[in-house]
Amino acid sequence: MNLVRTADDSSTSHLGAASVKSTKQLLVTSMVVSALALLAVRPASAQAAGWSGWARCEVNTQGPGYEQKDTHTWFVNGARGSTTATQGTGSWQVVGKGNLSQGNPAQTAMRAAWAINGGSTPASDVRFGVVTVATGQVAIRRFHSQLGTQGAVVGYVQQIISNSPRTPTTISGTVWEWQFPTVQGSATGQTIAGTSSTTHPGIGWGYMQASGSTITSTCSWQFGNGYAPSPPPAIALEPPPDPSGSQPPPSPPPPPSQPPADPCQVPVRGSGTVRIVGVVPRSFREGDRITVCGSQLSRAALEDQYAVDASIPSLSSPNTATFVLIGQRSLMMLDPVISRRGDRIVFTAGRLYERSELSTDYDVLVPVEQPPQRWAGELTLRLQGTTDVVAGPKVVWNAR
Repeated sequence: MNLVRTADDSSTSHLGAASVKSTKQLLVTSMVVSALALLAVRPASAQAAGWSGWARCEVNTQGPGYEQKDTHTWFVNGARGSTTATQGTGSWQVVGKGNLSQGNPAQTAMRAAWAINGGSTPASDVRFGVVTVATGQVAIRRFHSQLGTQGAVVGYVQQIISNSPRTPTTISGTVWEWQFPTVQGSATGQTIAGTSSTTHPGIGWGYMQASGSTITSTCSWQFGNGYAPSPPPAIALEPPPDPSGSQPPPSPPPPPSQPPADPCQVPVRGSGTVRIVGVVPRSFREGDRITVCGSQLSRAALEDQYAVDASIPSLSSPNTATFVLIGQRSLMMLDPVISRRGDRIVFTAGRLYERSELSTDYDVLVPVEQPPQRWAGELTLRLQGTTDVVAGPKVVWNAR
Protein backbone atom coordinates (compact mmCIF):
# COMPACT_ATOMS: atom_id res chain seq x y z
CA MET A 1 0.00 0.00 0.00
CA ASN A 2 1.42 3.38 -0.96
CA LEU A 3 0.32 6.68 0.55
CA VAL A 4 2.50 8.84 -1.69
CA ARG A 5 0.45 10.90 -4.06
CA THR A 6 1.64 11.06 -7.66
CA ALA A 7 1.45 13.80 -10.25
CA ASP A 8 -1.27 13.72 -12.90
CA ASP A 9 -0.38 11.10 -15.47
CA SER A 10 -0.74 13.59 -18.33
CA SER A 11 2.58 15.21 -17.33
CA THR A 12 4.66 12.08 -16.88
CA SER A 13 6.44 9.76 -19.26
CA HIS A 14 5.06 6.52 -17.87
CA LEU A 15 1.73 4.80 -17.53
CA GLY A 16 -0.73 6.94 -15.61
CA ALA A 17 -2.41 6.35 -12.25
CA ALA A 18 -5.59 4.27 -11.94
CA SER A 19 -8.95 6.00 -11.85
CA VAL A 20 -12.34 4.48 -11.12
CA LYS A 21 -14.82 4.28 -13.96
CA SER A 22 -17.90 2.21 -14.61
CA THR A 23 -17.49 -1.02 -16.55
CA LYS A 24 -19.73 0.29 -19.30
CA GLN A 25 -17.62 3.44 -19.74
CA LEU A 26 -14.42 1.39 -19.86
CA LEU A 27 -15.75 -0.95 -22.51
CA VAL A 28 -16.80 1.99 -24.69
CA THR A 29 -13.39 3.63 -24.18
CA SER A 30 -11.65 0.37 -25.05
CA MET A 31 -13.61 -0.02 -28.29
CA VAL A 32 -12.87 3.57 -29.33
CA VAL A 33 -9.17 3.20 -28.60
CA SER A 34 -9.11 -0.13 -30.43
CA ALA A 35 -10.65 1.39 -33.53
CA LEU A 36 -8.19 4.29 -33.50
CA ALA A 37 -5.26 1.93 -32.99
CA LEU A 38 -6.25 -0.12 -36.01
CA LEU A 39 -6.38 3.01 -38.12
CA ALA A 40 -3.08 4.28 -36.75
CA VAL A 41 -0.90 1.32 -37.61
CA ARG A 42 -2.05 0.64 -41.17
CA PRO A 43 0.98 1.44 -43.38
CA ALA A 44 0.52 3.82 -46.27
CA SER A 45 -0.29 2.13 -49.56
CA ALA A 46 1.88 4.44 -51.63
CA GLN A 47 5.36 5.10 -50.27
CA ALA A 48 7.11 8.39 -50.92
CA ALA A 49 10.76 8.74 -51.88
CA GLY A 50 13.16 8.34 -48.96
CA TRP A 51 13.34 5.79 -46.17
CA SER A 52 10.17 3.85 -45.36
CA GLY A 53 9.57 0.82 -43.19
CA TRP A 54 8.85 -0.23 -39.65
CA ALA A 55 10.32 -0.81 -36.17
CA ARG A 56 8.96 -2.89 -33.29
CA CYS A 57 9.95 -3.15 -29.62
CA GLU A 58 8.68 -5.74 -27.15
CA VAL A 59 8.97 -4.36 -23.60
CA ASN A 60 8.91 -6.90 -20.75
CA THR A 61 8.58 -5.71 -17.12
CA GLN A 62 9.03 -8.41 -14.45
CA GLY A 63 8.88 -8.03 -10.67
CA PRO A 64 7.77 -9.81 -7.49
CA GLY A 65 4.24 -10.95 -8.28
CA TYR A 66 4.17 -8.60 -11.26
CA GLU A 67 4.33 -8.88 -15.05
CA GLN A 68 3.59 -6.58 -17.98
CA LYS A 69 4.34 -7.09 -21.67
CA ASP A 70 3.66 -4.34 -24.21
CA THR A 71 4.61 -4.30 -27.89
CA HIS A 72 5.19 -0.98 -29.67
CA THR A 73 5.15 -0.76 -33.49
CA TRP A 74 6.07 2.24 -35.65
CA PHE A 75 5.54 2.71 -39.38
CA VAL A 76 7.62 5.34 -41.24
CA ASN A 77 6.85 6.73 -44.67
CA GLY A 78 9.22 8.86 -46.80
CA ALA A 79 11.83 10.14 -44.31
CA ARG A 80 14.53 12.00 -46.29
CA GLY A 81 16.15 14.51 -43.89
CA SER A 82 15.86 16.36 -40.59
CA THR A 83 14.10 19.55 -41.71
CA THR A 84 10.34 19.86 -41.55
CA ALA A 85 10.09 19.67 -45.33
CA THR A 86 12.12 16.46 -45.55
CA GLN A 87 10.74 14.60 -42.54
CA GLY A 88 8.49 11.63 -43.14
CA THR A 89 5.11 10.79 -41.65
CA GLY A 90 4.26 7.70 -39.64
CA SER A 91 2.18 6.02 -36.96
CA TRP A 92 2.56 4.24 -33.61
CA GLN A 93 0.62 1.41 -31.98
CA VAL A 94 0.95 -0.39 -28.63
CA VAL A 95 -0.76 -3.60 -27.52
CA GLY A 96 -0.11 -5.45 -24.28
CA LYS A 97 -1.36 -6.76 -20.97
CA GLY A 98 -0.26 -7.07 -17.35
CA ASN A 99 -1.14 -8.55 -13.99
CA LEU A 100 -0.30 -8.14 -10.32
CA SER A 101 -0.68 -10.57 -7.42
CA GLN A 102 0.80 -9.63 -4.05
CA GLY A 103 0.20 -10.46 -0.41
CA ASN A 104 -1.29 -13.47 1.34
CA PRO A 105 -4.99 -14.13 0.55
CA ALA A 106 -5.40 -15.67 3.99
CA GLN A 107 -4.56 -12.24 5.44
CA THR A 108 -4.45 -9.29 3.00
CA ALA A 109 -3.71 -9.53 -0.72
CA MET A 110 -4.27 -7.57 -3.91
CA ARG A 111 -4.78 -8.79 -7.45
CA ALA A 112 -5.08 -6.79 -10.64
CA ALA A 113 -5.13 -7.38 -14.39
CA TRP A 114 -5.28 -5.00 -17.33
CA ALA A 115 -5.18 -4.80 -21.13
CA ILE A 116 -3.31 -2.16 -23.16
CA ASN A 117 -4.56 -0.93 -26.54
CA GLY A 118 -3.39 2.47 -27.73
CA GLY A 119 -1.60 4.39 -30.42
CA SER A 120 -1.57 7.45 -32.62
CA THR A 121 -4.55 8.71 -34.60
CA PRO A 122 -4.69 10.39 -38.02
CA ALA A 123 -4.67 13.72 -36.15
CA SER A 124 -1.48 12.91 -34.22
CA ASP A 125 1.74 14.76 -35.02
CA VAL A 126 3.96 11.77 -35.92
CA ARG A 127 7.21 12.65 -37.71
CA PHE A 128 10.44 10.80 -38.49
CA GLY A 129 13.66 12.12 -40.01
CA VAL A 130 17.07 11.05 -41.28
CA VAL A 131 20.33 12.44 -39.85
CA THR A 132 23.98 11.82 -40.73
CA VAL A 133 25.78 10.26 -37.77
CA ALA A 134 29.15 9.46 -39.42
CA THR A 135 30.76 9.45 -42.82
CA GLY A 136 28.49 7.39 -45.05
CA GLN A 137 26.21 6.50 -42.11
CA VAL A 138 22.68 7.73 -41.44
CA ALA A 139 20.17 7.15 -38.64
CA ILE A 140 16.39 7.18 -38.74
CA ARG A 141 15.04 8.97 -35.69
CA ARG A 142 11.79 10.07 -34.11
CA PHE A 143 11.17 13.82 -34.46
CA HIS A 144 7.90 14.11 -32.54
CA SER A 145 7.25 14.45 -28.81
CA GLN A 146 6.42 11.34 -26.82
CA LEU A 147 2.91 10.17 -27.67
CA GLY A 148 0.34 8.83 -25.22
CA THR A 149 -3.21 7.50 -25.18
CA GLN A 150 -5.52 8.22 -22.25
CA GLY A 151 -7.85 5.40 -21.24
CA ALA A 152 -5.77 2.84 -23.13
CA VAL A 153 -5.14 0.79 -19.97
CA VAL A 154 -8.37 -1.01 -18.98
CA GLY A 155 -8.76 -3.57 -16.22
CA TYR A 156 -9.63 -4.18 -12.58
CA VAL A 157 -8.07 -4.36 -9.13
CA GLN A 158 -9.35 -6.56 -6.32
CA GLN A 159 -8.52 -6.98 -2.63
CA ILE A 160 -8.68 -10.33 -0.83
CA ILE A 161 -8.91 -10.21 2.96
CA SER A 162 -9.00 -13.40 5.03
CA ASN A 163 -9.62 -15.43 1.84
CA SER A 164 -12.68 -13.28 1.11
CA PRO A 165 -12.49 -11.53 -2.30
CA ARG A 166 -13.85 -7.99 -2.29
CA THR A 167 -15.79 -6.51 -5.21
CA PRO A 168 -13.37 -5.73 -8.08
CA THR A 169 -12.86 -2.06 -8.96
CA THR A 170 -12.41 -1.02 -12.57
CA ILE A 171 -9.26 0.91 -13.46
CA SER A 172 -8.23 3.08 -16.40
CA GLY A 173 -4.88 4.66 -17.21
CA THR A 174 -2.68 6.24 -19.84
CA VAL A 175 -0.16 4.37 -21.99
CA TRP A 176 2.95 6.11 -23.30
CA GLU A 177 5.10 5.58 -26.37
CA TRP A 178 8.32 3.60 -25.81
CA GLN A 179 11.61 5.06 -27.00
CA PHE A 180 12.23 4.56 -30.71
CA PRO A 181 15.17 2.14 -31.22
CA THR A 182 18.57 3.13 -32.60
CA VAL A 183 18.21 2.55 -36.37
CA GLN A 184 21.44 3.17 -38.27
CA GLY A 185 22.98 2.05 -41.57
CA SER A 186 24.68 2.94 -44.84
CA ALA A 187 23.54 6.19 -46.46
CA THR A 188 23.92 4.70 -49.94
CA GLY A 189 22.43 1.29 -49.20
CA GLN A 190 18.96 0.16 -50.12
CA THR A 191 18.07 -1.51 -46.81
CA ILE A 192 18.61 -0.89 -43.09
CA ALA A 193 17.65 -3.83 -40.87
CA GLY A 194 18.69 -5.06 -37.45
CA THR A 195 17.80 -6.10 -33.90
CA SER A 196 18.73 -5.05 -30.36
CA SER A 197 18.13 -6.18 -26.80
CA THR A 198 18.56 -3.80 -23.86
CA THR A 199 18.07 -3.85 -20.08
CA HIS A 200 16.75 -0.64 -18.52
CA PRO A 201 17.60 -0.53 -14.79
CA GLY A 202 16.03 1.90 -12.37
CA ILE A 203 13.14 3.23 -14.45
CA GLY A 204 9.42 3.21 -13.79
CA TRP A 205 7.47 1.97 -16.78
CA GLY A 206 4.81 -0.62 -16.09
CA TYR A 207 1.31 0.16 -14.88
CA MET A 208 1.16 -0.42 -11.09
CA GLN A 209 4.81 -1.51 -11.40
CA ALA A 210 6.10 -3.49 -8.42
CA SER A 211 9.20 -2.37 -6.55
CA GLY A 212 12.34 -4.18 -7.69
CA SER A 213 11.08 -4.85 -11.21
CA THR A 214 13.44 -5.34 -14.15
CA ILE A 215 12.69 -4.02 -17.64
CA THR A 216 14.06 -5.39 -20.90
CA SER A 217 13.28 -4.39 -24.47
CA THR A 218 13.83 -6.45 -27.61
CA CYS A 219 13.59 -4.49 -30.86
CA SER A 220 13.73 -5.24 -34.59
CA TRP A 221 13.43 -3.01 -37.66
CA GLN A 222 13.51 -3.03 -41.44
CA PHE A 223 13.63 0.02 -43.73
CA GLY A 224 14.01 0.47 -47.47
CA ASN A 225 15.40 3.44 -49.43
CA GLY A 226 12.66 4.36 -51.89
CA TYR A 227 10.48 1.36 -51.08
CA ALA A 228 8.68 -0.15 -48.09
CA PRO A 229 9.67 -3.66 -46.91
CA SER A 230 6.99 -6.16 -45.97
CA PRO A 231 5.34 -5.20 -42.65
CA PRO A 232 5.83 -7.29 -39.49
CA PRO A 233 3.15 -9.77 -38.39
CA ALA A 234 -0.02 -8.05 -37.22
CA ILE A 235 -0.78 -8.07 -33.48
CA ALA A 236 -4.38 -8.58 -32.37
CA LEU A 237 -5.87 -6.13 -29.91
CA GLU A 238 -5.89 -7.32 -26.30
CA PRO A 239 -9.42 -7.88 -24.84
CA PRO A 240 -10.06 -6.33 -21.41
CA PRO A 241 -9.73 -8.86 -18.57
CA ASP A 242 -12.91 -10.27 -17.07
CA PRO A 243 -13.21 -9.51 -13.32
CA SER A 244 -15.57 -12.47 -12.90
CA GLY A 245 -12.64 -14.81 -13.51
CA SER A 246 -10.52 -13.21 -10.80
CA GLN A 247 -11.96 -15.14 -7.87
CA PRO A 248 -9.18 -17.13 -6.14
CA PRO A 249 -9.78 -20.83 -5.54
CA PRO A 250 -11.25 -21.51 -2.09
CA SER A 251 -8.78 -22.56 0.55
CA PRO A 252 -9.19 -26.05 1.98
CA PRO A 253 -10.93 -26.11 5.37
CA PRO A 254 -8.51 -26.14 8.30
CA PRO A 255 -8.23 -29.33 10.33
CA PRO A 256 -10.33 -29.49 13.49
CA SER A 257 -8.58 -27.85 16.40
CA GLN A 258 -9.20 -26.17 19.71
CA PRO A 259 -10.32 -22.53 19.64
CA PRO A 260 -7.26 -20.25 19.66
CA ALA A 261 -6.28 -18.87 23.03
CA ASP A 262 -6.88 -15.20 23.75
CA PRO A 263 -3.54 -13.51 22.87
CA CYS A 264 -4.09 -10.95 25.63
CA GLN A 265 -4.79 -13.68 28.22
CA VAL A 266 -6.36 -11.79 31.16
CA PRO A 267 -7.37 -8.19 30.26
CA VAL A 268 -6.21 -5.38 32.53
CA ARG A 269 -9.25 -4.12 34.45
CA GLY A 270 -9.93 -1.19 36.72
CA SER A 271 -7.06 0.93 35.43
CA GLY A 272 -7.74 4.58 34.64
CA THR A 273 -4.54 5.10 32.69
CA VAL A 274 -3.52 4.06 29.23
CA ARG A 275 -1.23 1.05 29.41
CA ILE A 276 0.33 -1.38 26.95
CA VAL A 277 1.05 -4.70 28.62
CA GLY A 278 1.86 -6.83 25.59
CA VAL A 279 2.12 -7.14 21.83
CA VAL A 280 1.38 -10.44 20.03
CA PRO A 281 3.43 -11.45 18.12
CA ARG A 282 6.51 -9.48 19.13
CA SER A 283 8.26 -10.25 15.82
CA PHE A 284 6.25 -9.84 12.61
CA ARG A 285 6.34 -9.09 8.88
CA GLU A 286 4.28 -6.86 6.61
CA GLY A 287 0.81 -8.40 6.27
CA ASP A 288 0.80 -10.10 9.70
CA ARG A 289 -2.11 -9.44 12.06
CA ILE A 290 -0.93 -7.75 15.29
CA THR A 291 -2.68 -7.47 18.67
CA VAL A 292 -1.74 -4.72 21.16
CA CYS A 293 -2.98 -5.60 24.68
CA GLY A 294 -3.55 -3.15 27.54
CA SER A 295 -6.11 -0.84 29.11
CA GLN A 296 -7.86 2.39 28.08
CA LEU A 297 -6.50 1.93 24.55
CA SER A 298 -9.55 3.71 23.14
CA ARG A 299 -7.77 6.93 24.16
CA ALA A 300 -4.97 6.26 21.68
CA ALA A 301 -4.77 8.79 18.84
CA LEU A 302 -4.36 6.53 15.83
CA GLU A 303 -4.78 9.15 13.10
CA ASP A 304 -2.41 11.95 14.02
CA GLN A 305 0.24 11.83 11.30
CA TYR A 306 0.40 12.70 7.65
CA ALA A 307 1.79 11.02 4.56
CA VAL A 308 2.34 13.00 1.37
CA ASP A 309 4.78 13.01 -1.49
CA ALA A 310 7.71 15.13 -0.31
CA SER A 311 8.51 16.07 -3.90
CA ILE A 312 5.29 18.10 -4.11
CA PRO A 313 5.74 20.89 -1.51
CA SER A 314 2.81 22.86 -2.96
CA LEU A 315 0.32 20.14 -2.04
CA SER A 316 -2.29 21.91 0.08
CA SER A 317 -4.14 19.05 1.76
CA PRO A 318 -2.05 16.13 3.08
CA ASN A 319 -3.49 12.64 3.37
CA THR A 320 -4.13 11.39 6.90
CA ALA A 321 -3.19 7.84 7.68
CA THR A 322 -2.95 5.50 10.64
CA PHE A 323 0.41 4.63 12.19
CA VAL A 324 2.01 3.12 15.26
CA LEU A 325 5.53 4.11 16.27
CA ILE A 326 8.40 1.63 16.49
CA GLY A 327 11.36 3.55 17.84
CA GLN A 328 11.97 6.50 15.51
CA ARG A 329 10.04 5.06 12.55
CA SER A 330 6.36 4.64 11.83
CA LEU A 331 4.54 1.45 10.89
CA MET A 332 1.37 1.76 8.83
CA MET A 333 -1.67 0.23 10.55
CA LEU A 334 -4.09 -1.39 8.10
CA ASP A 335 -7.71 -1.98 9.21
CA PRO A 336 -7.16 -1.11 12.91
CA VAL A 337 -9.94 -2.22 15.29
CA ILE A 338 -10.19 -1.11 18.95
CA SER A 339 -12.23 -3.33 21.25
CA ARG A 340 -15.23 -1.82 23.05
CA ARG A 341 -13.56 -2.41 26.40
CA GLY A 342 -10.43 -0.66 25.18
CA ASP A 343 -8.28 -3.61 26.21
CA ARG A 344 -6.80 -4.32 22.75
CA ILE A 345 -6.10 -2.92 19.30
CA VAL A 346 -5.89 -5.36 16.38
CA PHE A 347 -4.38 -4.28 13.04
CA THR A 348 -2.50 -5.58 10.00
CA ALA A 349 1.16 -4.55 9.74
CA GLY A 350 1.88 -2.40 6.69
CA ARG A 351 4.97 -0.71 5.30
CA LEU A 352 7.66 1.05 7.30
CA TYR A 353 7.78 4.87 6.98
CA GLU A 354 10.10 7.63 8.18
CA ARG A 355 9.88 11.39 8.56
CA SER A 356 11.01 13.53 5.65
CA GLU A 357 13.24 16.57 6.18
CA LEU A 358 11.97 18.32 3.04
CA SER A 359 8.94 19.99 4.64
CA THR A 360 8.70 22.37 7.59
CA ASP A 361 4.97 23.12 7.31
CA TYR A 362 3.65 19.78 8.55
CA ASP A 363 4.75 16.24 9.26
CA VAL A 364 5.65 14.30 6.14
CA LEU A 365 6.03 10.52 6.16
CA VAL A 366 7.61 8.75 3.20
CA PRO A 367 8.25 5.02 2.70
CA VAL A 368 11.68 3.77 3.70
CA GLU A 369 13.34 3.29 0.30
CA GLN A 370 15.66 0.49 1.40
CA PRO A 371 14.08 -1.12 4.49
CA PRO A 372 16.46 -2.92 6.85
CA GLN A 373 16.08 -6.64 7.24
CA ARG A 374 15.06 -6.03 10.87
CA TRP A 375 13.90 -2.91 12.64
CA ALA A 376 13.48 -3.08 16.41
CA GLY A 377 12.23 -0.60 19.01
CA GLU A 378 9.58 0.11 21.61
CA LEU A 379 6.04 0.15 20.26
CA THR A 380 4.39 3.42 21.32
CA LEU A 381 0.98 5.03 20.80
CA ARG A 382 0.18 8.73 20.94
CA LEU A 383 -2.67 9.85 23.19
CA GLN A 384 -5.61 11.90 22.02
CA GLY A 385 -5.36 15.66 22.47
CA THR A 386 -1.76 15.62 23.74
CA THR A 387 1.77 14.98 22.58
CA ASP A 388 2.19 12.27 25.21
CA VAL A 389 2.93 8.70 24.22
CA VAL A 390 2.43 5.42 26.02
CA ALA A 391 5.26 2.93 25.58
CA GLY A 392 4.95 -0.79 25.14
CA PRO A 393 7.43 -3.65 24.87
CA LYS A 394 10.20 -3.90 22.30
CA VAL A 395 9.06 -5.39 18.98
CA VAL A 396 10.80 -6.40 15.74
CA TRP A 397 9.61 -5.57 12.22
CA ASN A 398 11.05 -7.89 9.57
CA ALA A 399 11.41 -7.13 5.87
CA ARG A 400 9.97 -9.62 3.40
